[in-house]
Amino acid sequence: MASLIRDHDWGGTPLGSIGAWSERLKLMIEQVLASPLVSSLVCGPERILVYNDAAARLYGDRHPGALGQPLPKTFPDTWPVVASLYDHVFSGESVHVPAQPLDLRENEIFDAYLTPLRDEAGGVIAAHMVGFEISDRLRAEAALRESEERLARALEGGDVGAWELDLVTLKAWRSPQHDRIFGYKTLLPEWTYDVFLSHVAPEDRGWVDARFQDAIATDRRWNFECRIRRADGRPGWIGAQGRIDVGAGGCSRRMKGTVRDITERKQGESLLRESEERQAFLLLLSDALRPLSDPAEIQHAAMKLLAEKYDVMRAGYLDVHADGDTMTMAAHYERDAVPAPPQIRLFDYGPDLIAAFHAGHTRHVRDTIAEAETEEQRAAYRVLGVYAWIIAPLVKDGRLIAIVGVVSKTPRDWTPIEIQLVTDLAERTWDAVQRARSETALRESEERFAQFANSSSDTLWIRDGATLAMEYVSPATQETYGVLPSAILGDVERWAGLIVPEDRNAALAQLELARQGKASVHEFRVRRPSDGEVRWIKNTDFPLHSERGCVQRVGGIAVDVTDAKRAADRQDVLINELQHRARNLLAVVRAIAGRTVTRGGSVAAFEVRLQALSRAQALLSQAGSDKVEVGALIRAELAAHADNACERTTVSGPEVHLTAQQVQNFALAVHELTTNAVKYGALQDGTGHLAVTWEVVLDRRERRRLALNWVESGVTIRSEAARRHGYGTELIQEALVYALEARVDYELSADGVRCRIEMPVT
Repeated sequence: MASLIRDHDWGGTPLGSIGAWSERLKLMIEQVLASPLVSSLVCGPERILVYNDAAARLYGDRHPGALGQPLPKTFPDTWPVVASLYDHVFSGESVHVPAQPLDLRENEIFDAYLTPLRDEAGGVIAAHMVGFEISDRLRAEAALRESEERLARALEGGDVGAWELDLVTLKAWRSPQHDRIFGYKTLLPEWTYDVFLSHVAPEDRGWVDARFQDAIATDRRWNFECRIRRADGRPGWIGAQGRIDVGAGGCSRRMKGTVRDITERKQGESLLRESEERQAFLLLLSDALRPLSDPAEIQHAAMKLLAEKYDVMRAGYLDVHADGDTMTMAAHYERDAVPAPPQIRLFDYGPDLIAAFHAGHTRHVRDTIAEAETEEQRAAYRVLGVYAWIIAPLVKDGRLIAIVGVVSKTPRDWTPIEIQLVTDLAERTWDAVQRARSETALRESEERFAQFANSSSDTLWIRDGATLAMEYVSPATQETYGVLPSAILGDVERWAGLIVPEDRNAALAQLELARQGKASVHEFRVRRPSDGEVRWIKNTDFPLHSERGCVQRVGGIAVDVTDAKRAADRQDVLINELQHRARNLLAVVRAIAGRTVTRGGSVAAFEVRLQALSRAQALLSQAGSDKVEVGALIRAELAAHADNACERTTVSGPEVHLTAQQVQNFALAVHELTTNAVKYGALQDGTGHLAVTWEVVLDRRERRRLALNWVESGVTIRSEAARRHGYGTELIQEALVYALEARVDYELSADGVRCRIEMPVT
């Protein structure tokens, strides 16, 4: 600040340049600058401000602009408050301003002293301010007051009692709170040290008195916590402390102190210890049961741990039968005990205990002999060596299903934590047994599913409900999709990539429906990478819900239906073919019937022609297709009419197939040739010979044609046969040409019939 003052343009202020200042003013400014306290000068009627470094730190952002400025201008918010104070100083008075902030914007509190600075003539030329910071002192005083108020409230509220004991008479003065802690509503007329000791619990009384005597002998403090019995008989805890007041000559005459009720704290500490003990035991139990998977081993391990924990002769887990009375020992652990019977009846415990067990209430007995209701019960307890017990029932879905118990061979005061631990262990053991059974059932279920999935020719699969990523797929994938199961695990796109592009989006849309909770059945095509073949897949997609009803996964079955679809397509073709054949056959039958009727033919001839058609249809059915081999048709017709003429018949030619549309008319033509040969030609008696041969030839347009030659020889033609020109001859010469686009050359020579039939074949 000294340099700022030297460099400041004082000529522009009412004080004028530094050279014009009086020596007294200069000296006072030097004192202000040298002071470690907040110090300032307010000069002249304009109240020009000059201050030191300590004040500069206090003024904050007002510094350095406040230097050489009128005080009202620099501190406009404070000036109305302090203006009169400075007026008093400039009138020659000294002013004390206690406990005020020098700057309203700051939290520091000061005691300020304002004194006048006079010139040589005695006139006041400036006001000198010195500030003493007292914030810390004020805070300490406030804290002390608050502490004293809290102590007073605590004493008044009954938390702490005060006392003062005369060490000569052993009589004490007490606050009302003191006596209330010991169970008295009002102060007793007199309180002595012996009255105090009478309230201390017998088990603590000796050491409490010993400490008191030691404190008197050594002038030490008397600090302790002990159990007490209040005036109304309730137990409690107190924490007390006393201090010896040493009188004149060094004699210990009085002890002053306080007493506090710490019952709740001690109870809390006890509960905490019990809770920690309980948690430690349950953790030990969990560690012991966790690796076990057999229910019987779990029960036995729990009973062993319980018996060792309580140092009892037996701990047992008994299953309650459906009759609600009989109990069987499922697991137990014994230590120097009379062997337990394999079965026990609840009835033996009496109606009150039975009702408690069925209600799920844990019960205990500290002394069976003293608490038994009958002599028979006492005798039974003696035989079993049972003198105390705890029994915790397990009630599930309203039914008593088991009990867990511990028995002692001596009477025992069971603690609340011991009773609670038996209940906790019973529940934990039950949970562990159920977990083991569930895990066993799950494992068996998974094994059954795996066996089923591995044996199924269909592909079973499961997807994540959120991402549709494949989580499981059965081995049949390799046959269905032509890839290893691992190839389509994970991202749904790995599976979708096998679907032909035109079916892919529809298949994914069906999956999306299942993810939304709707089952669906759909079909799509895949191209198997293993052989490149396109196969039809029938997919059944269905949602798998969680316990909350959300779609957790999507499951499904993929079946290769390619063969079934081909069979269905084949069936459609066959049905259409059958309908077509039936129409054609009926047309042929109508034609035969019509010609037979119009030409006066016999019913027998009509039936024979129908039989020929029937044989042709039989050949079609036997072949299982829509084609019949020429040789088979000719041999069947010859066998039907001339079975004994095999040695006089020659049938030969390559394998040529006729379509179903060709077979009917061709069969009728062969039938007519055969019946004529039997009646009039080569097969009439044993003198003639028949040669039926055929070949495949090409016409001028390189199309395949069947060329069949029917040649009879060694036949004497009777005149009526030569003249005969009936429906059969018409069928051969005209119907084949029209129906089958055939060319027929038919000649009845002197040696027998010669017929050549040419017709298109595939």
